[in-house]
Amino acid sequence: MYKGFYCDNLPGLPKTNATLTVASIDFNGYGLCAPSLTGFVDAFPDLALFHANSNNFTGNVPDLSALPYFYELDLSNNNFSGGFPDTVVPLGGLAFLDLRFNRFAGTVPPPVFGLSVEALFLNNNGFSGSIPESLGSTRAQYLVVANNQFTGPIPRSIYNTSGSLSEVLFLNNKLSGCLPYEIGLVEGLAVFDAGGNEITGPIPLSFGCLGSVEELNLAGNQLYGHVPDVLCLLAKTGKLQNLSLSDNYFHSVGHHCMELVRSRVLDVRRNCILGFPDQRPALECAWFYADPPEHCPFVPHIPCDLPGFKPPATAAAALPATAHGHAQGGGN
Repeated sequence: MYKGFYCDNLPGLPKTNATLTVASIDFNGYGLCAPSLTGFVDAFPDLALFHANSNNFTGNVPDLSALPYFYELDLSNNNFSGGFPDTVVPLGGLAFLDLRFNRFAGTVPPPVFGLSVEALFLNNNGFSGSIPESLGSTRAQYLVVANNQFTGPIPRSIYNTSGSLSEVLFLNNKLSGCLPYEIGLVEGLAVFDAGGNEITGPIPLSFGCLGSVEELNLAGNQLYGHVPDVLCLLAKTGKLQNLSLSDNYFHSVGHHCMELVRSRVLDVRRNCILGFPDQRPALECAWFYADPPEHCPFVPHIPCDLPGFKPPATAAAALPATAHGHAQGGGN
């Protein structure tokens, strides 16, 4: 009796024992090890799913492009290393890819974000370099690139994920540059986490348009300026439940933000807000504001209708030109 193998009938054929084939393999948590999976996984011509998290597999990721039904690959929490597995890129029908908790390193090829996946987990590896602009082409609902060594800005192309991206985690990398205005254009975004990076600038007013956001973490960066009230209003007009802005350099908050501080929805510890407890030393704040890491442009327009706020008729025309391919609004 083999464990971890699951059979099913091939699509379009009568459901009889004669048409049964190995459709999925689930080795999750078996503690298995092998120098390579090549010659094993790719030897099942009708395989659709291969789940093998929490084992000790190493070597190269096999080429599965010849498997016509294949759509789920989970190799998380193993000992794979080297560059991003190029055998994954041709898997056009892939719906789920999980490579987290391995020792992959180097850059992530731009075509990876063009895969048709609903979930893409690349976190807890050693990936480095810039996150490619092709991030905007992902159709994933869940995108996690946390706990790597990525550098450079969050791609402004993220606005192209509007309507599909629900949760994105950038935390604990080395991302820098200005906080992109275009993040506020991502409709349906429920979780945005970019904590533990080196991102700077003010929070764009466009963040007030994130009516679906529940968790927003920007802690541990180099953000500065005023915490916009339109963002804090989302706790009343939207779904915001947790807003973490600690360990930055904000100098003030508005009335609605004050209410969130009192209700502990908003965390602004370790900032530069006069009269607030647990703030940075005044001299540290003075040094920062005397020479901030980057001067980021402030866009004074809100690209949506907000309760109690009516943007001017020209607001749409004043949208950061980035969304149309020009440079303005924060990112580099």
